[in-house]
Amino acid sequence: MNSENHQIIEIYCDESGHELLTSAPDKRKGRYFGIGAIRIDAADRERLKKEFREIKEKHKIPWEIKWRKISNSNIKFYLDIIDWFIQSPINFRLVRIDTENLDLAFWHDQDAELGFYKFYYQCLKHTMCQEFEYLVFTDFKTNRDKTRLKKLQLFLNHYTTAKVTTVQALSSKDSIFIQLADLFTGAAIASHNNHILSAGKKTFCIHLAKCLKKESLAFCSTRFSDPSFNIFCLEFGRNK
Repeated sequence: MNSENHQIIEIYCDESGHELLTSAPDKRKGRYFGIGAIRIDAADRERLKKEFREIKEKHKIPWEIKWRKISNSNIKFYLDIIDWFIQSPINFRLVRIDTENLDLAFWHDQDAELGFYKFYYQCLKHTMCQEFEYLVFTDFKTNRDKTRLKKLQLFLNHYTTAKVTTVQALSSKDSIFIQLADLFTGAAIASHNNHILSAGKKTFCIHLAKCLKKESLAFCSTRFSDPSFNIFCLEFGRNK
């Protein structure tokens, strides 16, 4: 990131495992869900998109990239994506939420959607570490309350030192950066839930962890300054 007086930062978000918020404890297929955020300097956007397209063209990949699409047949492409990401100025931050003792009635008035956007706020708040202008883009999601994104923007502007000029939903098909958020969020949450079933996905997670100098992706960062890939873990005590 440069140090110009006025810098525009773009943040692209996606989530994995959010169905755990509404699943009964005995029906859940995992313990953790997460919200991930890709952060770039707006000045780097077009160059990064061009580099990304070149990798897709090299491997003849015409479709949208996603965590669930990783397979043995396309793993070389996804490994190239990791290597490109590691050398790029892109930052990724994940807020991992432990649902084991999460009490929606106590914390969120039994409103799973409200709880979901409170966690979104936490992810974004801790990603906006400097007084820049921010444009936030989330993967498109149908909300019961149509004002959720507007309220999220209001809270971010009120409770952080950042200037958040946009909070907007996009289709992941239209944004390579939301696709990257899907990819890394899915990999990290699957690792934390110990739920990686395919050989291709295991290869992806092992390679990414090795590039990050971690034993696995099932880690929690101890410092916000961890470069490139940061995982912040939220846990809740039992309510009495």
